[in-house]
Amino acid sequence: MIISPPFLPDGDVDQNQSSDVFVEKYMQSTGDGKFPVSDYFQWHGGVHLVAPDVDSKTKVPVRAIADGKVLYVRQPTPEPDNKAGTVPHPQNHQGQEDWCDNGCVVIQHDTEIGEDLPVTFYSIYMHLKSIEATVIKGSDIHRKGKIGQAGQIYGTDGQIHFEIIADEVNTKKFIGDLAFTAPSYYTNQYGCEQAFRAQSGRTNACFGSMYFYVPQGASIYEQSIVEEDKVVPVKNKRTGAVSNKIIKVKKTVCLPKKQDNGTDLTVGQNIYVEMAFDKGKCTFTSYDEDGNPLVGDPVVTKGDSSYSDVVHEYNLYKASLALYPSKPTAGFELLRFGRVIGDEDFAEPATVTHFREIQTAKGKYWVDLNKSYIKKYSDADFPYWKGWGVVSDDNDGDGRCDSLIIGSIVLAKEQDEKRKMSKYGGYGKVMVNNKTDDYLLKCNALASETVQKKIKRIFYKFPTEWSTDKFDERYGWIKKDYFSNDDKKFANFKAHVQSLAFWDEAGIPIDKNHWHFPPIEFIKHFRKCSWLSKYEMKQLIPKNIIREQKKTKKTINPTTHKAKYVYDHTEYHWEAPLGKDLINDIYVNLNKALRKYCITTPLRMACFFGNAIQETGWLRKLEETGGNGKSYAPWYGRGLLQLTHEDNYQAYWKFKGLNTINPATYADFRKLLQEKTIKEPVDSAGFYWVYQDRNSCVPNAHADESHDLISKTITTTTPKGLSKKYYKSIAFWKAAAAVNLPGHISRTDYDEGKLGLNGFPDRCCAYASCLSILTEMKFPDTQGNKTLELPENYVPRGIKG
Repeated sequence: MIISPPFLPDGDVDQNQSSDVFVEKYMQSTGDGKFPVSDYFQWHGGVHLVAPDVDSKTKVPVRAIADGKVLYVRQPTPEPDNKAGTVPHPQNHQGQEDWCDNGCVVIQHDTEIGEDLPVTFYSIYMHLKSIEATVIKGSDIHRKGKIGQAGQIYGTDGQIHFEIIADEVNTKKFIGDLAFTAPSYYTNQYGCEQAFRAQSGRTNACFGSMYFYVPQGASIYEQSIVEEDKVVPVKNKRTGAVSNKIIKVKKTVCLPKKQDNGTDLTVGQNIYVEMAFDKGKCTFTSYDEDGNPLVGDPVVTKGDSSYSDVVHEYNLYKASLALYPSKPTAGFELLRFGRVIGDEDFAEPATVTHFREIQTAKGKYWVDLNKSYIKKYSDADFPYWKGWGVVSDDNDGDGRCDSLIIGSIVLAKEQDEKRKMSKYGGYGKVMVNNKTDDYLLKCNALASETVQKKIKRIFYKFPTEWSTDKFDERYGWIKKDYFSNDDKKFANFKAHVQSLAFWDEAGIPIDKNHWHFPPIEFIKHFRKCSWLSKYEMKQLIPKNIIREQKKTKKTINPTTHKAKYVYDHTEYHWEAPLGKDLINDIYVNLNKALRKYCITTPLRMACFFGNAIQETGWLRKLEETGGNGKSYAPWYGRGLLQLTHEDNYQAYWKFKGLNTINPATYADFRKLLQEKTIKEPVDSAGFYWVYQDRNSCVPNAHADESHDLISKTITTTTPKGLSKKYYKSIAFWKAAAAVNLPGHISRTDYDEGKLGLNGFPDRCCAYASCLSILTEMKFPDTQGNKTLELPENYVPRGIKG
């Protein structure tokens, strides 16, 4: 699933800011129109957002948040000239002069968030003052595709109502069984806790941070250095005889922390621990049962530390070899996810330890996170201690928020304010603007930061506000409670709401009473997902490519009469690759490999696919053509990042725990790396990506650097004389060199001359295509300014690839 905000920057993005900061910056909400409750305590399915400025006169356009199909379009009604005393238009708010634009677009999104987890949801863009001519009912639209311009809400220009909805089946897929069926934390704290602690979270969807429930009785440990005997074979230089010698070696171990009475010291209180990887760092943050961080700093290990000190994101490969030599591949997952979620586990999983240092109420200590009583989760489980939840306790069918859960949250804050006012003699039943203090207090409580924080990450089920069906029945409470049964005021209100309504004609194939997703938090959360549908993955492959042809020329030295081969780097082709069907077979296993080996950010994925797409002949084959004739046969390239040479294959076997493999089976094992229907071709690519850590060349680390794009123009020979561009960056060169030419990472002439990386312009072509699909980056124009939304000469694939 690839998703982004409905507003994007006019210029290039700041690559140093976090994804959450980016979303918050471009999804600024207005003071009113909050989610999920708005005026009159009416359910409000979306949020009002402000379009950022391009300049003093222009706003950025509204864009599609994900690939999809346009389900409904309503062109906006032009604002009439009411200055001559004409009767106010219904789109003027309740008969006043504040105009509301009614342009509306609804998009259906079909994507995936994990293995066997296809999902469908809908995004609603309301109050548009103009809609792009290309946005037509039934047409496909790409993520970032322009929809139109934000219009007026209550007379203020440059705003939209933005909403994300789904039916119950798909909502349950998004949230997962655990969070969807757990009782609400705010009404049944004990029941919610017990539901989560009874089992670990799902693994078919697993993304973002990992979490651990550590019960109060869990033992805590201290690190100690101990000496142990080690048998070392010694060869006699004179006779050649080999004998064993016992030497003393020092080893770091974790030993139980003892109390004065000799018993093991325990954590002492139930806590939740978050493990987050980011740009090499590994951060452990501990929370109490209410989700409040424990006193004390989180435990942070950095990516520039050596393995002997800590375990962090950039050295998971080295750590897995050292800590779990019998099955490094399972050890890698244990360090990465806190559990083994793949199909290659330890022979005796219960005997394996996973010690990590965490913050406890008693200070920083080590805990074995692999104990069976410690449950494991990820952000895909929407943990309640991070504020996530579901609310569906208002089933009376009207538009008023009668949720006891929301009411209890607001009431607690309201009562707190009453106590404060009463203490200072300021609370009474006086009327202010025809509203009592009680109502104002309730409004203030709802708008308070305390309440908004508690309700902003909840998924809610309630009826749409955009239907005209049974209007008087659904909104009679407004006429009575807020208009004092004034027929004229209610008639103006009704006319206004019905002038904006669209549900009954839009044909959205879900019930009117449906689930509403928290718009800002939903987008922030699923930008962590990184699972690509097969159609999103197909779009990564450039439709038109620049391909370098290395023509070998043979010359004879007249003195030595020896043959010499030189390479011509000047011939290029501009053509369409033929194959993309391989993705149908490998995309599930490929997603699992990307997830396992931390290739989960857009820039890491762009670097990975930029190399893999080129090495597989534009994702058409998993073996090197003609490899049997190479000097390194039969160890020629196989897999998505083609393993070549015997030592690389043997390293992969060792990583999988196959140290005793029979040489007679080598050939059969090598063939696994070219079988498209199993995991080995893509798992071996993920392994090879992190395997470079043995030379301190970490592709993920280079991908995490700033990607300063530079365009380069070349002239093709086929077709002759055609000028085309590709885009390169030092960061991509380093990532590409790390898996191909580790000794040349520091070079600056990386795509020039005879030492250039094989097919680097080709790789850059795929890299730029991936950046356009996976990121919000802009590309340099002819002046070098980052203004282009797509690479020059780039022809996007269709939604279905």
